[in-house]
Amino acid sequence: NLPDLDYARYFSSLFLAPIIETMIFIVLVHLAMNKFFKSDISFIATSALFFGAYHYPSGGWFSVVITTIAGAILAYAYKYFLKKLFKDHAAFAVMFIHMLYNLALILIYRIGN
Repeated sequence: NLPDLDYARYFSSLFLAPIIETMIFIVLVHLAMNKFFKSDISFIATSALFFGAYHYPSGGWFSVVITTIAGAILAYAYKYFLKKLFKDHAAFAVMFIHMLYNLALILIYRIGN
């Protein structure tokens, strides 16, 4: 029996956050960076650092480190999908990966508590 707040938090973590965060920290950063830098490394680093810094209020420095690493993986996946597989759907592929990542974190948290 989860309180309603938990359902709202899970919904947000599983659906809203991956969509909004992908659009801001991956797609918009990529569009902005592409105007000035053509380097994949510059995009991945910038995207990851913004993504990590955004998560500081929710978990402190530990959260920043973990989400910066996750952000780098998601940004790399975006570039990979743009070049190789889902050219027109790279953002959706990254959103799905982000959703799976958040689901794994929720399950780990629920098992631990």
